[in-house]
Amino acid sequence: TVDADHLEECTSRAQSAILKASLPPDLQQLINARLNTLLFSNCFVAVRSSATDEDSASHSFAGQFETYLFQKGQPAIMDAIKKCWASSFSMRVMQHRIDCGLPTNNIAMAVVVQVMVNSETSGVAFSRHPLKPVTEGSVLVEAVYGLGEGLVSGELEADSYEILNVSHNRLAEVTTK
Repeated sequence: TVDADHLEECTSRAQSAILKASLPPDLQQLINARLNTLLFSNCFVAVRSSATDEDSASHSFAGQFETYLFQKGQPAIMDAIKKCWASSFSMRVMQHRIDCGLPTNNIAMAVVVQVMVNSETSGVAFSRHPLKPVTEGSVLVEAVYGLGEGLVSGELEADSYEILNVSHNRLAEVTTK
């Protein structure tokens, strides 16, 4: 458990321990086996974090965990995986956990390694608006030109669309932009 009075020291120690540790050999073998498949051979990948309790009705960690784009080669990818795990113990994440009354121990973090797509446009769809209510039965879509990282980091200003859900009898329609 992280002591709020010693937050900086606790988070620094936790992140340092994760970054210094070696991945278990069986996990390294599994990752290497997947990276050596035709799908991942000789291409860039995105290494993305996804905490198991990242979003709920009462809190959101959107944009607080790390993502590493254009990673290539086993050493860089293994390092990015550890950095994703370490990001679950950053100062801002731990402070957010404390503020929301969430546990600061036994944190589970999944890491996704996927082929990198150098997109022209990117977007995120929310079934619930992260900051305010949307019309019942609608979805909020935010989109930017370029990679989605500019959207989730807040670096780029997104176009926002509120879209009524598709029903069996009608198409979705944009209600606001």
